Amino acid sequence: VQGYKSLTELVNFLKERIRIERIHCKNLGKLSQKISSKLEVGTLATAMERMKVAVAQSMALLTLIVFVVKRTVL
Repeated sequence: VQGYKSLTELVNFLKERIRIERIHCKNLGKLSQKISSKLEVGTLATAMERMKVAVAQSMALLTLIVFVVKRTVL
C-alpha cells in the first residue's frame, strides 16, 4: 500500500514538472522572439545573438527533458 502511494505521488510530481517545463519552454520561446540584434553592432550584437542561442538551447533541453520523462516514466 505504501509503495503504491509513493509511486502515485512520484507520477503526480512528474506530471506537474512536465506541465511547468512546458510553460517555461513556451515563455522562453516568447522571450527569444523579443531579442533582436539587427539594429545593434559590435560586441552588443554578438552578446544579444549569443543570448538568443542560449535561450534556444535551453528550450531544446527542456523539450528533451519533458520527452524523456514522459516516455520513460509515465
